[in-house]
Amino acid sequence: MNRLTSSRNLISSSRRQQDPSREASLLTSLCQKDGYPIHGLGPPSLKLPREFLPPYGHFVPESIYLPTISTRSPFPLNRFIRAQNPRELLICTEGTSFHNDEQPNTPNAGCAFMVNETGGWYRFPLEENNPKGKKNTRTARCASIRAAIAAIQCRNWAAEGFQRLIIATSDVSVVDGITSLMRGWIRDGWCYRYTDVPVEDEDLWWCLMYTIHAAEKKGCTVYFWATNGCWNKMAMKHAGVASEMIVKKAYEKISLPSLRFAPR
Repeated sequence: MNRLTSSRNLISSSRRQQDPSREASLLTSLCQKDGYPIHGLGPPSLKLPREFLPPYGHFVPESIYLPTISTRSPFPLNRFIRAQNPRELLICTEGTSFHNDEQPNTPNAGCAFMVNETGGWYRFPLEENNPKGKKNTRTARCASIRAAIAAIQCRNWAAEGFQRLIIATSDVSVVDGITSLMRGWIRDGWCYRYTDVPVEDEDLWWCLMYTIHAAEKKGCTVYFWATNGCWNKMAMKHAGVASEMIVKKAYEKISLPSLRFAPR
């Protein structure tokens, strides 16, 4: 056993023996240090959303969620709704990033999400700044996080009659990060474990977390599903178009009165 392995085992052992209440207190203090309120966020103050596990034999969203006219909202709206549960909605989200010849040091990044296949989409370029006014990393993962935030907060989904919202994305790192890894990042000071490498997009991760909790306070539980990129190709296309749009500097909350048509 080498020295690195021995050190990791020692760290792991000490963490397993740590008092859960002490760990919760540590997480709480770290959240406060970062300038975020915690109301109900960890173990017990950090409640992460869960990953969606499809029924056995169903590997693509289209086998579970069908384009359906929702009759529970004040107006009939076309949505991806689960066949066996009319209170469950799926939204496809995607983010993309690529370098261009004119600005090689500033990648283009775009975000998009879809609630149906007939015009119920929204796309926008990733802003220069995050919610705290710091520069966004402009990576594909950063754009994917931003797309998920917009999809959740653009509408009051509970008011449309939905109790469960499934965010489907081809970016596995977003699903893993928000459903399991974020707790460890907070504990380790927003660095990857056993390294001093900082986790990128910390402020956007926090924004996504609080957007999820805001939706759940209204009665809509959010899940994340890592899907095949081929199924999300239309959302990817919209994200690519969005990356060519004029970039806004400031972060702004996206609120849409309707998704019955393509807003852009």
